[in-house]
Amino acid sequence: MIHYGRLTNGRMASTNVLERIWLRSSGDADDECWEYHGSTSDAGHTRIRLDDKTRMMTHRMAWEAHHAEPIPKGMQVNHHCDNPVCFNPSHLYVGDQKQNMKDRFDRGRANLRYKVSLEDRELIRCSTESNKALAARYGITPERIHQIKLGR
Repeated sequence: MIHYGRLTNGRMASTNVLERIWLRSSGDADDECWEYHGSTSDAGHTRIRLDDKTRMMTHRMAWEAHHAEPIPKGMQVNHHCDNPVCFNPSHLYVGDQKQNMKDRFDRGRANLRYKVSLEDRELIRCSTESNKALAARYGITPERIHQIKLGR
């Protein structure tokens, strides 16, 4: 992929986007994370500008470049290493959102933004108390209690 940008003198210049990623990254061993130190999204993934209008997540670009094919429609590129800034192709795999959420749960990363621990979630699921009473105890909404009881 080629990126077109302007030099300090205003003239257009092209550079290989993968070269630009390497210039702002750390890590080079096959078994370690290759971290790109550039602009990040709200979810912590890094991205790079392809042209004047579009940006692409670096891990998605790395997967496509390594496999020389586009990411299948409806799929996403997930991390084995749980490091959103990593773009090492050996740490990436194609999967769907459900698979990514299962990985989060299996690796203990689920509910990092919630007030309810995994142990408390199990207690909620087994409880016969009302959703309103449980919500008051755990400091969350009755709707969230209902979702937890449904396994979400």
